[in-house]
Amino acid sequence: MTDTPAKRLAAATPPGIARRIRGLSDRTIAWLFVAPTIFLLLAVNIFPLIWTVYLSFTNFQADKQNAEIKGVGLRNYIRILTDEDIWINMPVTAHFLFWTLFFQVIIGFTLAWLINRKFRGNDLVTTLIVLPMMLSPAVVGNFWTFLYQPQIGLFNYAVEFFSGIPASSFSMLGSVPLSPWAIVIVDTWMWTPFVMLICLAGLRSIPDYIYEAAEIDRASKWRQFWTITVPMVLPFLMLAVLFRGIENFKMFDLVVQLTGGGPGSTTELREMAHRLLLGLRHHPIRDRLRPRLDLREGLEQGEGKMSAWSVTEPSGRSKWVAGVLVTLYTLITLLPLVWIIMTGFKTPPDSISYPPKVFFEPSLEGYVNLFTTRTRVSPEALAALPPPATWYEQIVRDRNMVIAGPSKFGERFLNSVIIGFGSTFLSIFLGTLAAYAFSRFRVPLKDDLLFFILSTRMMPPIAVAIPIFLMFRQLGLSDTHLGMILLYTAVNISLAVWLLKGFIDEIPREYEEAALIDGYTRFQAFRKVVLPQAATGIASTAIFCLIFAWNEYAFAVLLTSGTAQTAPPFIPTIIGVGKDWPAVAAGATLFLLPVMVFTILLRKHLLRGITFGAVRK
Repeated sequence: MTDTPAKRLAAATPPGIARRIRGLSDRTIAWLFVAPTIFLLLAVNIFPLIWTVYLSFTNFQADKQNAEIKGVGLRNYIRILTDEDIWINMPVTAHFLFWTLFFQVIIGFTLAWLINRKFRGNDLVTTLIVLPMMLSPAVVGNFWTFLYQPQIGLFNYAVEFFSGIPASSFSMLGSVPLSPWAIVIVDTWMWTPFVMLICLAGLRSIPDYIYEAAEIDRASKWRQFWTITVPMVLPFLMLAVLFRGIENFKMFDLVVQLTGGGPGSTTELREMAHRLLLGLRHHPIRDRLRPRLDLREGLEQGEGKMSAWSVTEPSGRSKWVAGVLVTLYTLITLLPLVWIIMTGFKTPPDSISYPPKVFFEPSLEGYVNLFTTRTRVSPEALAALPPPATWYEQIVRDRNMVIAGPSKFGERFLNSVIIGFGSTFLSIFLGTLAAYAFSRFRVPLKDDLLFFILSTRMMPPIAVAIPIFLMFRQLGLSDTHLGMILLYTAVNISLAVWLLKGFIDEIPREYEEAALIDGYTRFQAFRKVVLPQAATGIASTAIFCLIFAWNEYAFAVLLTSGTAQTAPPFIPTIIGVGKDWPAVAAGATLFLLPVMVFTILLRKHLLRGITFGAVRK
């Protein structure tokens, strides 16, 4: 055990005085900080999972809840395992997992490598690239259904423009061979930025002196890439694969909105992370280069100063090429997003015109339809009405309709604000306490508890939806803001704990020891020393918790129907019989704005938040 000034002072302090100064013991504080997180996960994740396992051995039916529950042994499992559709869907899931991870890793790493060239404007481009992951998968799936429409869809038109294949000759969603690839394309478009951020963090965490030592050995750039860059970024890549694999394995909302599992059933869909993180601190590449690094340091000391030129600095030409390539990708990936915003200002006829209209007369009809409910009337009845009093009434009457009242979008949007920001605050609060305890104290079974917290994120919402519904109904939390806040907190707290622990690990313990020597209690040191130092990590973690809570769809559509229903399950209902795409686009645009503004305000903390504290200061 290391001897520190704080420990020597504590040993010399009389026991009675020490107890008054110290307050609660470290073990007590550790369990006070960790217990709320563990209790919440046990109550909202593990207990429903155990309930699900119990119900799997019974004849329980959700639509016959008053019927007597009887044990049926393994009958349900036999029925599932002998169902041909189940085995047909397994390769579909494997296809989706493999190709999404493959494309996201390849494209994400390439983008990160190019952005790491540090060309002018790379911070702005990075912020723009991450915009797609701020949209709800349900909203994205619904609108990409419009982009995939034969003839009128932007995707089909782009294929026709570049290849000459008629837009009406194929359907991405109606074709058995193409529909799985349609889902892969959308998921890759949304989540490649996530992988890019992790890879960028890995690249920027590699010390320059390793490359300088390689230059001393006259290693080529190609050899440096394969012997230094790839091995040292590999833990970050594996971490990205872990998180994206977990999320894609339990994919629900995107598939439902895009294909509904069709056509037919074509698209029905342990400690690794800890070891990877530890590997960042003790890497074999660094150990093998140590003699050369010592030589470099000796030369620098002999010179008395370091050279202003660095071998790791990219050339002006490479910066220019990287900037062009990344900008080109940014324009391509932003095109669907820009098209969504533009469609919100089109009229319904303009939104389905062929070829798609780039230049059009702007209209607010989509936003009017989003916030109102309308009723069609006869021309005679319309003529008998007094002149419209407002501009939006005039827009509605031009379609031979009248406004019957406001829509529920405003209420659903407010629910998203309350639940999203409420769960984000609670996730950050509990996550900070738990992360501090895991970082600073000897918590029993710490590694096992950390893995347990991470593993709760692997649970598909559909697997525990029925037990959670029954439990919430008994507790009076069904379709309530409090119930959804607790549920979303349980989903996001694992991410919060892991991210924040990385940041708190970076804060030197000597800061707290100095505060304790000055007479601070452990609580005071935590509040006045650790929290200000961890502000960057807290802000960046809040971004990701808000994104995931704001965009959550599965639990919202399964557990809410009125009072607490959020915007993601409501927006798809706007389409209606007449395919009101401008209203859907308007809803998607407004739904994007809060989280986009929140992210832009905290964009400086975004990169470090996804790195687990690996980026050098």
